[in-house]
Amino acid sequence: TIEPRKQTKINMRQGARVARAALRTMLKIRLLSFNPSAAALKRFYTEVGVRQTAEGYGIDLDGRAVKTPLRHQLLVPSWSLAAAVAAEWDAQEETIRPSEMHLTSLSMTAIDKLDKTTKEEQVNDILPFLQTDCVWYTHESSSDIA
Repeated sequence: TIEPRKQTKINMRQGARVARAALRTMLKIRLLSFNPSAAALKRFYTEVGVRQTAEGYGIDLDGRAVKTPLRHQLLVPSWSLAAAVAAEWDAQEETIRPSEMHLTSLSMTAIDKLDKTTKEEQVNDILPFLQTDCVWYTHESSSDIA
């Protein structure tokens, strides 16, 4: 169990290693380059769709499945998330702007980063960052926060 008030040391080397690995993964795909100085990629598709598969819901561009940087299919667990991701792709006008595609980026990172790890490994990767997370914080008072 995690004790919220327990102070833990953050292993900066481990955090930097995880950040570098995530950055390398994101930069492997030309389509979703996060380099602002990179040439903008023109929109190459006309139709965005959502399809149901045995593993979840996929997003199609002109009938072809969207893939992650590590070449996995972009499959999400719910229709509503798939529709939101598809809406991000459909909202792109003449050029593709990855900075405006938050759910796509988060979904791709989750698929690629968590692909071959166990739950225990995932928890161990996240624990060092818990102390600095904006959502998770400790409070000395026992009263509820309204």
